[in-house]
Amino acid sequence: MKQRVPNGVRAWRLGALHVGASVFLLMAAVTLVKTGRDALYFQKDGIFDLPKAYLGIAILSLPMALATLGLMRGVGPRRARVAAPLIMAVVLIAFHGVVRPGSGPLMTAFFILVPLAFGVLFSVTWLLLPEVLHRTPPEQVTRSYALVGTASILGGVAGGALARALAPWLEPQHLLLVGAAVLGASAAVIALTHARFLGASTRAAARAPSREDFRCVLEHRYSFLLLAVGMTAAFAGVLIKFQFYLAAAASGDAGRELTAFFGGFYMILNLVGLLVQIFLTPRIQRRIGVHGSLLIMPVALLGGAGALLVNATLLTRSGLRLLEGGLKMSIHRSNWEQAYLPMSYAHRSAAKLLVDGMSVRIAEGLAATVLLLWLRFVGLSTLRLGWMTVLLLVAISLWIGLTRLLRRSLAPVASQARETDGMVLKLPLPDS
Repeated sequence: MKQRVPNGVRAWRLGALHVGASVFLLMAAVTLVKTGRDALYFQKDGIFDLPKAYLGIAILSLPMALATLGLMRGVGPRRARVAAPLIMAVVLIAFHGVVRPGSGPLMTAFFILVPLAFGVLFSVTWLLLPEVLHRTPPEQVTRSYALVGTASILGGVAGGALARALAPWLEPQHLLLVGAAVLGASAAVIALTHARFLGASTRAAARAPSREDFRCVLEHRYSFLLLAVGMTAAFAGVLIKFQFYLAAAASGDAGRELTAFFGGFYMILNLVGLLVQIFLTPRIQRRIGVHGSLLIMPVALLGGAGALLVNATLLTRSGLRLLEGGLKMSIHRSNWEQAYLPMSYAHRSAAKLLVDGMSVRIAEGLAATVLLLWLRFVGLSTLRLGWMTVLLLVAISLWIGLTRLLRRSLAPVASQARETDGMVLKLPLPDS
């Protein structure tokens, strides 16, 4: 049967809506699974094993990236994009029968699995959008990324609201089954998008990255700076999240109460992100461009972390996590995905796997090592976190400096991309 690819002025919007639907379902699934995971892990003494979990994430990031690359080479990037969420759904169903409240090797392994697996799922799913938008005019590309970013946030709102609504009726582990069902729906939408929007003209470009692609990514200044920015952002994120989980663990709540707490928190976090995405992101991006917009989140966090030096309460730490999560999923996420667009088509997948799939996890492992040493030699005390705030301020300052360098190195890589695959890409002013 001949594949039909929509044409016309509105085709880009229809394609973006399909990608948005798949990302919506993926975000709803991860929110449901994270709510169940967190409610189980932090009922007892999980906070003490949290640094070990982050260290495990760093150690296993390379095997996960290699496994993803092997799947892409074995069945092709498009089949892998459909197969990966189905595999994760089966894994969630298997874990549902064995997870228990508290920490321990099994629960720590599950805590590690969730960000590793869903990080890969988000990376390969977001890569579907530039395939759908191949040779689409620049202004429509920007609108499409904003649309998919909004859909992602709405998925988080829906997942958090559903988790909170189910909390009085279900134990936390049952949310894993709900998340698995939503993942299956996401895979179905991705398969439909492939069938409707990806024709033979883009089939040759949709290949697994080669060893040469990875070498070029590591040698190029722009992609190397992407890697450095991602690592510093991840390092700061671990310090912020740890303090939030510390606040949750100190609450003394159990099972369904923690499910309601985390479900409500993730719902509010996504609502904040949605408001920013709708009312602020388009205006900011038009005024200062993609790479200028990447400075918004670290600058805001620098102010929030500075406030901890004055008033370091558990409420303040929870507020900082809300700020970090809301900005990350709104203005930062959509602009971060567009930061890969100036790269040539062949190098984009390699960069995504190296940066989002592996290097970010290594940075989280470095932060986890710091936390492990602190727990080993100092102990857990909410009165001894001043050093963490200082380290956080240093990391965010470095993040800002690297982002400024990234912006300055844009022109050469965009020029090279146009030469290698004929891209005519102009990011919003003043970056272009």
